[in-house]
Amino acid sequence: MIPLPPRARVLAALVAVACVSACAPEASAEATATRPAAPPPEGAVALRFERDAGDTLRVFRSDADGTEQVVVAAPPTEGGFLRGLVPALQQDRRIGRGDPEAPFYFSRGEDGEPVLLDPTTGNRIDLLAFGPGARDFVAAVVADAPSREEDA
Repeated sequence: MIPLPPRARVLAALVAVACVSACAPEASAEATATRPAAPPPEGAVALRFERDAGDTLRVFRSDADGTEQVVVAAPPTEGGFLRGLVPALQQDRRIGRGDPEAPFYFSRGEDGEPVLLDPTTGNRIDLLAFGPGARDFVAAVVADAPSREEDA
């Protein structure tokens, strides 16, 4: 290896610092602020995910009057679809500075297919693409939920 002269070392260090500074996110108040949640689409159902000390994953649905009810309770050995999806959604919120307390929304896309929406990151998950586990989740969420016609 050919040794570099001192000037070349200093120049290389300055270039490295400039590259890192240009690529690093700015630590301004705007960059660290939590994004506000977008308003829910019409007819959407608000959902909240919670994992307890026993590792049971629960999905709560908020009804029109603000009451919550558990629509899915997956013990540690079940709920593979949700156990993969929920941590990924929460990670996206941490990375994208989404409000961790904001609800997710279950809705129907323009094609009528079920989707899960994250109003703080803008993520849209087409649920039926995930197979039977997602179908069971959709069935649990819409069971006994008020329909769009009832809300109107």
